[in-house]
Amino acid sequence: MRTLRGLRRLLRVAVIGLFVAAVATELSKPEDQRTWHGRVGGVVPYDFRPPTWERIRAAYWNPESVGGPPSLSIRMSTREPSAGRSRKGAAEDD
Repeated sequence: MRTLRGLRRLLRVAVIGLFVAAVATELSKPEDQRTWHGRVGGVVPYDFRPPTWERIRAAYWNPESVGGPPSLSIRMSTREPSAGRSRKGAAEDD
């Protein structure tokens, strides 16, 4: 129980720290160069801009991915099992 509470506290501190770092990054820029989106440390993305339908659609809808992954061609073998190796024959021998 204590471990889970400590993990939650650590996660909360990390999220708050990333938020503060992102805001500090934007506020350190001159006002005309602030974009309010980017990456903290070049790793964690942030975007404080108000959402628009165009950005939501671009982020969550990709028409190329509709229908699942491309199909792989699988060649099925129609080769007969060799004599004495079939399951049916092995079951009859017992």
